[in-house]
Amino acid sequence: MDPQIPKEGLWLNTLIQTLSKFALDATFFMDIRNYPKADQFMTDGGLEDKKFIYVIPRLQYTPYHQFNPNNNGWSDAKVQEVETVNALKKEED
Repeated sequence: MDPQIPKEGLWLNTLIQTLSKFALDATFFMDIRNYPKADQFMTDGGLEDKKFIYVIPRLQYTPYHQFNPNNNGWSDAKVQEVETVNALKKEED
């Protein structure tokens, strides 16, 4: 135990250390809005405000090789594995 931290403050120190290791996905950080396009999407789909949900499915493996330079540093075998598993599990997921 760190002698600088009083025993009663230990839980706070642990909490701060835990939170400092946590990072949200970039999805929660981005603030990108296009209201005209969103309105058109709702109109085209016959959607009413606050009466639907929009779900973005998650693949087994994020295909980083598709949008990072140099195939994300992955070998051809790794790229093939990711593509194969995602294709096989797409409907199930």
